[in-house]
Amino acid sequence: MEEQDEPENRITVMRTSRLVELSSIVASLSILFCALWYGRFGFEFTDDGYYLAWAAHRSRYLWSVSQFAFVYGPTFDVLGRNVALYRILNLLLIFGLASTLAGLWIRAHLTELTTSTQITAAIGLSTSALGIVGAQLSTPNYNTLAFTGMLLTSIGLVLASKRYISFATLGGVLTGTGGWLCFMAKPSTAAALAVCVFILALLSAVRSFRFWVAAALSVTGLLWSSARLIDGSVERFIERLRLGYDMQVLSGAGYSSSSLFRWDPLILTSQDAAACLIAFFGTISAACLVDPTRPRLANGSLFAPPILVVWIIVGALGWIALGQWATALSSFPLLGICLGAGSSSIMARPALASEVQTPIWPIACAFLLFPHVFAFGTNNNHWSVGSNVAFFWVLAGLAPLMAYVRLPNAIIAVTAATQIVSALALYGGIQQPYRQPAALWMNMASASVGSTHSNLRIDAGYAAYIAEVRDKTTRSGFQSEPILDFTGQSPGLLYALNATPVGYPWLAGGYSGSANVLISSLKLESCRTLSSAWLLMEPGGPRAIDTNTLAVFSLKFPSEYRLAASWQTVQGMGGYDKPRLQQLWAPIDKTRSVTDCGLTRTDLLGSNLNH
Repeated sequence: MEEQDEPENRITVMRTSRLVELSSIVASLSILFCALWYGRFGFEFTDDGYYLAWAAHRSRYLWSVSQFAFVYGPTFDVLGRNVALYRILNLLLIFGLASTLAGLWIRAHLTELTTSTQITAAIGLSTSALGIVGAQLSTPNYNTLAFTGMLLTSIGLVLASKRYISFATLGGVLTGTGGWLCFMAKPSTAAALAVCVFILALLSAVRSFRFWVAAALSVTGLLWSSARLIDGSVERFIERLRLGYDMQVLSGAGYSSSSLFRWDPLILTSQDAAACLIAFFGTISAACLVDPTRPRLANGSLFAPPILVVWIIVGALGWIALGQWATALSSFPLLGICLGAGSSSIMARPALASEVQTPIWPIACAFLLFPHVFAFGTNNNHWSVGSNVAFFWVLAGLAPLMAYVRLPNAIIAVTAATQIVSALALYGGIQQPYRQPAALWMNMASASVGSTHSNLRIDAGYAAYIAEVRDKTTRSGFQSEPILDFTGQSPGLLYALNATPVGYPWLAGGYSGSANVLISSLKLESCRTLSSAWLLMEPGGPRAIDTNTLAVFSLKFPSEYRLAASWQTVQGMGGYDKPRLQQLWAPIDKTRSVTDCGLTRTDLLGSNLNH
């Protein structure tokens, strides 16, 4: 009788497994579709506007620490500066690279898994990579470029491992390309990443000589080409980076060499702490159902349904317990999944420690550190910034499961947990978008921004604000002129007006050295540009920059300007609820002699920034 039941059990197992895999893929694609759908929604006037203005006017500035605009900019131009499509392609690239990395990582150490299970797990785990956008918008920026570079580097490292040794040369090219992208995004992250890769070499995790030659040639060639294309020579490119670093230090925003090497405390909100605990114990509960002493439970028809039940319960309890907290949920709970997966694997099969495949550990440890590598150099909390790439924590958490447990359903359990947390984090970003007054799904107004009038669905108040400003500036005679922004927080408004920012795409106010950065940036502009620039003011604004800095260039305000237009800001702009007065001033005499401002671009390249 038992022999007759065996084929039926196998059929039931196969059907159940396929149902679980199909459900997981549908859930993953739904999360991805939601992220892509909301790429058409929202517009933010500070960071988001800065990313777009930098990409649109990348060739006119002589200093910058991050070169992300030079990497993304050509694609932005090819897309006709369609912001929605620009965001969507960015998300697809990140998700595609994350899926590739997860798939290669699983396939390298779990060859016994079926191809369908590997694909299911890879796609499901990659939903956590969408956490890079978090509560912010998906507009390509230095953070997304750094993440893209780290994904490419990771793919290259995995391809250079023993399992894919025949692809070592390709792995080296990808690693070198990833390092180049990280450098173009954030040089500090690139430096930390280089240290990690070097340590992996010392640990003999990557032994192929072809890999290292290909990586070195790739990163060197790409950096040299970038320097030539951007500034015409390596020397000028180095000068660009030096000026950029000096500007950051001058701003007083917390960027300095002394602040690089620090260990920030892990600070969790009550929402994130609760979600981390739920994710931790939920992962242990699900993964520990894999009991190798009871094969029928571990591999039979009784296993998959409990997994589903456990995660339905965990998800429901999490949603109920969190309630409205979910709107503020970050990607931190993915760290709970990482720790839960590691703990459950040790609990499930402690006797198999001798069977651990040692090559897995060096790269797994690198994945565990990569969120801190990503955050290295930031002036914010490293844990908070690093959680944006918590995808690496998930991959690190898989290592003990792949080494000890080595059963498909354990991987699927972690995948389900990852999908739940990723969905909640995405939901939180949609409900409380960065520096915007309402949830993205409430954005019903259509507004055009930029030179190509790219249509976005944005908040009705924001749309009315842009329309009012555009109408008033047009009637004042403004036609895509250069604007010097003294508000300290309006790069998005300048981009919406198709104006050219003078000095830098975003001269951020509110810092002790903001005025000094503005002066130093304007020293790199031609006096003809300064004399013809319009002025955007915000009298008494929270981040306004002192207009007395104009006197350094012999520009007399307000006597040499006329008030062209004025308006009130919209609620929520820049993260402030209270409306503020903004003014646009036009120069009275645009033909004023260049010598009146006393400085030319050539003279200023060699001047001291602190002058």
